[in-house]
Amino acid sequence: MSLITFIFGPILAAISDLKETVTMNQQETLDTLNGVNATLDKIAIEEQGLSDAVAALTAQLANQQNTPEVDAALALVQQKTAALDAIVPDAPAQN
Repeated sequence: MSLITFIFGPILAAISDLKETVTMNQQETLDTLNGVNATLDKIAIEEQGLSDAVAALTAQLANQQNTPEVDAALALVQQKTAALDAIVPDAPAQN
């Protein structure tokens, strides 16, 4: 065994172990981020469904006479849906 191998062998082994650990941690991080992105996509799709349902309800209620309480409740639902739509990114395009 040469002096260089004797001195640097343990260091190179430690670096190799560290590289494997970093790579595994990077993969775990990537997996977690991919999971978060999938959840965000699901939220965006569900929010779009909510917006569509509120729009359909609004159209249906526009064709009838409503009590002031129903109109007020609908307005609140519309405001909250619009606020949610403003903060949730659009759903990704479907291929």
